[in-house]
Amino acid sequence: MTNALSFRAFNRRWLAEFEKHAATYKSGRRVHDHWQGSFAYAEFHSKGLLGNVIFDPQLSNDPVTPLQQHIFREVETYGRLTSRVVRHNYDFKQAIDCLKSAERRFLKEKNLIDVPRLKYAFEEIATFLAAKRIAIQKDRETYWKDILLVSPDDRRKWSIDMDTLEQIEPGHVRRFERIFRRNGYTENDLVKSSDLDRRFQVRLGTVLRAFFNGVSLSTIARLVVLCYICAEFVEQQERCIVIGQLKDKSSKRNQLTVDATYQKLRGANLR
Repeated sequence: MTNALSFRAFNRRWLAEFEKHAATYKSGRRVHDHWQGSFAYAEFHSKGLLGNVIFDPQLSNDPVTPLQQHIFREVETYGRLTSRVVRHNYDFKQAIDCLKSAERRFLKEKNLIDVPRLKYAFEEIATFLAAKRIAIQKDRETYWKDILLVSPDDRRKWSIDMDTLEQIEPGHVRRFERIFRRNGYTENDLVKSSDLDRRFQVRLGTVLRAFFNGVSLSTIARLVVLCYICAEFVEQQERCIVIGQLKDKSSKRNQLTVDATYQKLRGANLR
């Protein structure tokens, strides 16, 4: 998916998938696809929930309902950070290693210098480098939590508490995150690109479970896979779909299936 993906385009694909299965459901036929849409459609139909899961037949430009807003917020976050996890972690490691190396060099050279003022200058530089390295290490500890919550551009728009000089988390952000805190969801550090996928799947599953408490976890997993398809995060092949951002697309571990997604949701204690 590119940054140009709009909710309207996402919604158009979502509606097309449900319309496809609506036609086959009425005729008694079943279409086999990667998100097992025929099973999902049948379950929503039998429980009278089709009106809730078919987003917006009017194809609005922006999400309207809370469910749409929650889902598309996760889609936008994933799209913003896809393929960047390994690179950002590498940048932090390089910065820390570089400062550590320079710090050691200045301390070593200080001991070889006889002029007191130069010795003091080198020690001062080493102290400065150490302080910068420690600051970056602390930033690394909270980096993913901060950047996953909101984009840097949006964060800059937040108000400042004049007493603490800290940014104030807007009400709409608190409301978005409340659903995850209520379900016991906790953030884990991102190390590999697949960690971002696990986060995306679990958070989507948490949202969908909150809004569709009456459907099976299998169908929640089906909708998670459908989100990948509608956001064009996957490459659809003849027998499988593959997560587009992962380098080794030949590996079965990088194939996206309903069963594998279901297992991730179960592992996150979703039922």
